[in-house]
Amino acid sequence: MSRKRLLLRRKNFTLSANPTSWFSPQLLRTIAYIRQHLSEPLSISQLCRYCCMSRANFFRAFKRATGLSPVAFINRERVLRAAQLLLQDFRSLADVCYQVGFNSVSYFIRTFKKHLGMTPLRYRATVAKVRMSLGT
Repeated sequence: MSRKRLLLRRKNFTLSANPTSWFSPQLLRTIAYIRQHLSEPLSISQLCRYCCMSRANFFRAFKRATGLSPVAFINRERVLRAAQLLLQDFRSLADVCYQVGFNSVSYFIRTFKKHLGMTPLRYRATVAKVRMSLGT
């Protein structure tokens, strides 16, 4: 087939009605691995080996299944875990940052703000204020 025809076919390809069909057992296992090892350094090559896929296939399958690149997914998961830790007790910002796997506090703050729309300390203060107003 000509390249143009292949591109047209790919453009007309639609997602199935069941979005979980994009999650292969390898990807589900890899996502669970990522969530269990957020505090450790995670490399893409390590995840590709774990998933038994080439780098290109891993990126393609991961993006199709989650809608995010592997790095964006890892950062989002780390930010969500950090948000939970910030509310559990009053750990220092640096402790939370390193516990969820970020190596730089400034990068952690930028990423947190990008995902949740406010800095970690402002997030903690806002949630504390809401809890106080609700009486919990």
